[in-house]
Amino acid sequence: MKNRLLSLVMSATAIVACSASPSGGPAKDDDTNVDVPADDVADPPTDPGDPSNEPPAAPAPGLTSASFRNIGRRGDTVQIQVSGSDPTKQTSAAHVRFADEAGVPVNAFDTNWDGIADSPESTFHFDTSTLGSASFDGTITIPSVFGPNSKIKKAFVALENEARVRSPEIAATMSFQLLKVENEPCDDRKIESRCETGLSCSGSPATCQPGSAPELSKVAYFGGSSPKMVFRGEEADEDIASVSIEFLDNANAPKSVVLTGEEQDGTSASSISVDARGSAFDTTFFVEAIPSSGFVSQVPKIAATAIDLVGRSSSRTITARATMPIRSVGQACDPDGFDACASNAVCFPGLRSEPNKCKAASTTRADKCKAAPVLDPSKGITHTYGTVAGVSLWDAPPSCVPNDATGRPEAAIQLHLAAAAPTLTITTALPETSFDTAVYLIPSCAPSSSTALGCNDDAKGYASELVLKDVPAGDYTIVVESVQMRGGRFGLAVSLD
Repeated sequence: MKNRLLSLVMSATAIVACSASPSGGPAKDDDTNVDVPADDVADPPTDPGDPSNEPPAAPAPGLTSASFRNIGRRGDTVQIQVSGSDPTKQTSAAHVRFADEAGVPVNAFDTNWDGIADSPESTFHFDTSTLGSASFDGTITIPSVFGPNSKIKKAFVALENEARVRSPEIAATMSFQLLKVENEPCDDRKIESRCETGLSCSGSPATCQPGSAPELSKVAYFGGSSPKMVFRGEEADEDIASVSIEFLDNANAPKSVVLTGEEQDGTSASSISVDARGSAFDTTFFVEAIPSSGFVSQVPKIAATAIDLVGRSSSRTITARATMPIRSVGQACDPDGFDACASNAVCFPGLRSEPNKCKAASTTRADKCKAAPVLDPSKGITHTYGTVAGVSLWDAPPSCVPNDATGRPEAAIQLHLAAAAPTLTITTALPETSFDTAVYLIPSCAPSSSTALGCNDDAKGYASELVLKDVPAGDYTIVVESVQMRGGRFGLAVSLD
């Protein structure tokens, strides 16, 4: 969500998490170790007329069992569990088709990348890769697919290997998560049951108990050349709703400011409410707001209050405009931006789940490029999938993404062109892609996007497709960047014409 105050952009920003998105795929702490499946187009045989030169057909994997249920704090996540085998050890995905009680297909997946469910089926990688295993158990977690009025009752599941050969389908009937009321036993994993909104599953044994108000653990308001407001807190019930931001003068009295921009009508206001739903990972939430210099010059202080879905409020926290603390290389840093690293350094790895320290940007960038998967169309390696998460090492070229957003996480993929390409197409319009991407091509591990050969954002819904002409042979880096602060799972393919 974006709101602007005097061109102030207010965006509820979720913590970057290392978990599978609706596209599935092995969860990674960083995108530098993505799996690179071989392309499904085989090299042509020496003699097309000689059957002995035909590559042997890949055997289909075997699906032993499949089950699925809704899980999570709001019960809107679907979890699918399978058991199977593959003698070639090349299976780590499943094709899923949803239907209602009568077997009528139910549209649940967005295959046009426009935010609207238009298909009942899609292919998903397992949360944890099973490539290299002859027999395996796999889990697929699909968030935000089972709403209160969903008609999904059945799933038809087939394993799919890297050659895209599928097993026969198995039909599974949905197991429903139970909704518990106060004092009833509950599952603190939020799998078999969850508590009603406003209640917390706690205690031993766990029961649904009255919840608590959210807490703001850290608030900052920075001026300078890169102004921003950042808010972090805890919501034990996972019911965070919004953060109210009041504008104050030096005496802590309300300060009216003319609101302009998206979702604003130019009237004066002394506060704004920022939607924080979707900004939480487990019990922690994080919200960032980017004000204009005009706003900063008028408002010396702010007050923040976090509010949950049943109206409980945190303590009101007042903070004055301050200068961003700067950390030097080797010092601890905050991945949510409560401080900044010195020039030419970055807060690495940029994940809250790990310790973070300032590291030289050039070294970090070189390490990322070295660990990146390599696509080589001359060898039939033309697609990959992975996770966008963590520290930002590049920014999209000017005018490519809305508001020239900077500091967004990205993935790097190396591309080797053995010969010049009359037409090179790079696309994230694949089933694995589940978030708003931008894609650009730079010379091999270039330090910035200033030398980019091209950039595209939203050629196909929120997916991207970059088409370049007369690309010389050589080595390049493809950057898949998140347009929002939160990344996710992506797929990428290249083709030559």
